[in-house]
Amino acid sequence: MSIVRYTPLICILYALCTFLAASVLGAQDAASSQSVPTPTPAPAPQPAPQQDDYAALVGKTLPDLLSQYGSPYKAYAVRGKEVWQDDVVLAFRDFDCYVYEDRVWQVRVDAAYGVKAGDSRAAVKEVLGAKVVSNYQPYEFDSCILLRLPSGSWEMTLRVNFDDADKADALFIYRSDL
Repeated sequence: MSIVRYTPLICILYALCTFLAASVLGAQDAASSQSVPTPTPAPAPQPAPQQDDYAALVGKTLPDLLSQYGSPYKAYAVRGKEVWQDDVVLAFRDFDCYVYEDRVWQVRVDAAYGVKAGDSRAAVKEVLGAKVVSNYQPYEFDSCILLRLPSGSWEMTLRVNFDDADKADALFIYRSDL
């Protein structure tokens, strides 16, 4: 059996630790005997914007988005063809927000501006009417239709993507100047 030699420094450290532990435990006992205030509940998330107001989500900062709509139910990454095209997506109940750095630059929805997922190309063209425009010819593409949206600070576009059956399968509202 070995004999442990306690130097004065070890004894001082032991006493200091014992004193601090007793102080912390005493403070916790005193705090637990006092009435504990109930925490203020977080504000309830607001409902999703109206269908034609989804463009207002573009440009929001993450703190603004989270304080207004609460936590997303899912977050995932979308890979682009190039590394700089990778996105973080925050999925809320009625919309998905694509985030670049700390701001939303694109929103995916199932319905907006009178168009909804599942609509035929003919129905989409009828609803959008003569408003279908693009920076490129032709105005209508094989895989999508573009509609320039009225906006304030930057150019906004509605893109309606079509599947192989020529049905709308995704609607995106995005900053087209990025």
